[in-house]
Amino acid sequence: MVGRSPVHRNATHPGANPVSRATGGVRAAPGAVTIPAAQRPATVRMNAPSPPATPRRKPSSRSKTVHEDLYDQPGHLIRRAHQIAVGLFAELVGPDITPIQYAILRMVHESPGIDQVSLARCIALDTSTTALTAARLQGKGLLDRAVSTVDRRQLALTLTPDGEALIRRLVDRVHTMRERLLSPLDGHEQDLLMGLLAKFVRLNNEQSRAPLREQEHRSADGTPAPRRRKPRTAAD
Repeated sequence: MVGRSPVHRNATHPGANPVSRATGGVRAAPGAVTIPAAQRPATVRMNAPSPPATPRRKPSSRSKTVHEDLYDQPGHLIRRAHQIAVGLFAELVGPDITPIQYAILRMVHESPGIDQVSLARCIALDTSTTALTAARLQGKGLLDRAVSTVDRRQLALTLTPDGEALIRRLVDRVHTMRERLLSPLDGHEQDLLMGLLAKFVRLNNEQSRAPLREQEHRSADGTPAPRRRKPRTAAD
């Protein structure tokens, strides 16, 4: 018996339905057009989860945020107004005295013999700063400090002749500074601004670390201190 030669699995012959490499191992139906696997479109899985959507970024509003968070804040505006006032004070009133020193000299002129604690309350300043500033003014020869005859724990303050002369020179300059500060506003706006500032500090007085305490000023002997008129100026 003559043996038949084996037929290779990939060999083709008439009537055969071969397994083609192009079909990826799938038997093609008779008459079907075979498309190579590399040219077939990718199969889409209908149940595959879609990737999360990227959230859209809102348009930048940095300029608006800066104004709301900084430039339109009352504290920021008050700080800028204070910078302007201090700069104008140094220019018009004098570089050798500060606004706090002026406040102390003017109040001591108003109530000679006032003690340091009462003075601090009358100008809304903490007692330690008041004591240090009064000591500097004493060193400049503008202020005298002596132990109070009523309470030996306190120091009574009076102006020296040089201090009195300085106050007379500074009063006109302080009023000139006020006019310069308010000059960009008309008369109605000036009154409105000053009224609102006074109301603002009055209603928020207790929020300060050194609230204003208006009280009857007493001299070193315990009697009510005499109230003085506006210091005479050089023009008077």
